[in-house]
Amino acid sequence: TTWAAEKEHGVKVVSPDRFHLPAGDLSLGLSQDWASPLPQVTRALIIVHGRLRNAQTYLQSGEDAAEHAGVGATTLVIAPQFLNDSDVKRNHLDNQVLRWRGNDWMAGEPSVGPGAVSSFGALDQIIKHLGNRTLFPALKEIVV
Repeated sequence: TTWAAEKEHGVKVVSPDRFHLPAGDLSLGLSQDWASPLPQVTRALIIVHGRLRNAQTYLQSGEDAAEHAGVGATTLVIAPQFLNDSDVKRNHLDNQVLRWRGNDWMAGEPSVGPGAVSSFGALDQIIKHLGNRTLFPALKEIVV
């Protein structure tokens, strides 16, 4: 699949998880359910996709790397997905899902809907969430 095709027609796979932010819901993939405490997790790996916005491919690569290193169970892999309008239309996503203009997210631009949050601000909120010691009591390292 070419970048031009993905830009024009939207991504084929939308990450299944949602991270609720004041501006809207960020699409993301998670290797473990972070809604419940993860006392075994000592490391979080935040892996950001490129122009194709294929976060699930990046999530799988991160999971494979953690498994290969023998730290799969203690590593939470997080792959945010910065969608655009064509992705939302193609996949019939609800209006709460954050979307950016084209690939403007790459420059830290704000989302165009439903509210405005920069892609960098969204990443900051993920890191802030990882600071919740009730959910992540053993977390010692965040890798971006």
